[in-house]
Amino acid sequence: MNITLFQIFSISGLCIAFVEGYWNIFDKPLKPFSCASCLSLWTGMLAGVLCHNEWLFFAPYLLTKVITKYLQK
Repeated sequence: MNITLFQIFSISGLCIAFVEGYWNIFDKPLKPFSCASCLSLWTGMLAGVLCHNEWLFFAPYLLTKVITKYLQK
C-alpha cells in the first residue's frame, strides 16, 4: 500500500481532534493517551504494521508535534 501525505495528515488530525474533544467533554486525561502526540505515535505504529509501511511509524508523530507546537502559541 502506498502512503500519501493525506494519510499522514489524517492520522495527525484525527488524533488531535480526539484528544481535544475528549478533554473538552470529560476534562480529565485519558491514560495512556493523554496527549495528541502519544496517540498519533501509537496510531501511526499500528497503521504502519497493518499497512507494512515504515513512513507511518513516525511521520504522523512528528507532524502532530509541529502542529500542536503552533496551536499552543
